[in-house]
Amino acid sequence: LRGVPIAGQPLVVPVVPRNPRGITTTGMQTVTVLCYHRFGAGNSKMIVSPARFEEQMAYLAGNGYHVVRLTDLQAFLAGERALPAKSVVITFDDGYESAYRHAFPVLKKYNFPATLFAFSDFIGAPDSLTWPQFEEMARSGLVDLQAHSKTHRNLAERKPDESEDAYRKLVDIELRTPRTVLE
Repeated sequence: LRGVPIAGQPLVVPVVPRNPRGITTTGMQTVTVLCYHRFGAGNSKMIVSPARFEEQMAYLAGNGYHVVRLTDLQAFLAGERALPAKSVVITFDDGYESAYRHAFPVLKKYNFPATLFAFSDFIGAPDSLTWPQFEEMARSGLVDLQAHSKTHRNLAERKPDESEDAYRKLVDIELRTPRTVLE
């Protein structure tokens, strides 16, 4: 009679998930993060054809995958929230216009959330998302817009002629500016 309350016995209802980190005796839960850059034709590993993207999203939808928000993954990694088995996160990097033109309609079709990381100096440039496109994606509730950097410079390397102080200031600008611009 498991799960049936018995008169006179206390009823215990957990207020937190039983296993928010997905750790079992046979292993641990993993979450796949899919990162896309551009959509279109080309042989670069950074470009996915619109048809291939549609196939991949149809595969997720038809094979029991759960597309979750990046914020859900953060809570899972912090041990604050359990995620369903076969969870997947979708991200877009840099802010290419093709994400709006090709990927956004597919996300809407499957009601899949995603996070788009844009570098602020690129917004509005040729081949980039425009501000109205950003706003439409954000208003949809499906796409979370986040800051990538200001100029997309490699922040892991200091230029040979750059002082430590100048490098630290530049990193600060690269990280703070786009967040302010997006907000």
